[in-house]
Amino acid sequence: MSNLARRFIVSLAFASAVTILGLGPVDAHPGGHGPIDYEQAMESGAMVLEEMVEGKYVDASWHGVRPLSAERTVRNQENVWMVTLRNPEAPDPAKRMLYIFFDEFGDYLAANHTGR
Repeated sequence: MSNLARRFIVSLAFASAVTILGLGPVDAHPGGHGPIDYEQAMESGAMVLEEMVEGKYVDASWHGVRPLSAERTVRNQENVWMVTLRNPEAPDPAKRMLYIFFDEFGDYLAANHTGR
């Protein structure tokens, strides 16, 4: 399987996990009105991560990991927040970084281990 196909499958799995978990704008963005700021993006990232741990979509070693940063970026021609988390205890070295994406209003978009 090609590297691109693997990345697609991982991204699809994360998107499916969040859909199954029922995460949406109310769950991901405390407050729910207007564009979010840095602190809200960081908080939303932590909340989504804990839902992913509880749903067993990421290894249990991710429990309690706090976001390192949140930055505004452009993804698919849209302004988004990218929340970055690092877990040196993750069993798979390729999955020690996790990136969670939100639109400017705090709605969850995607999560992956590549940041793309």
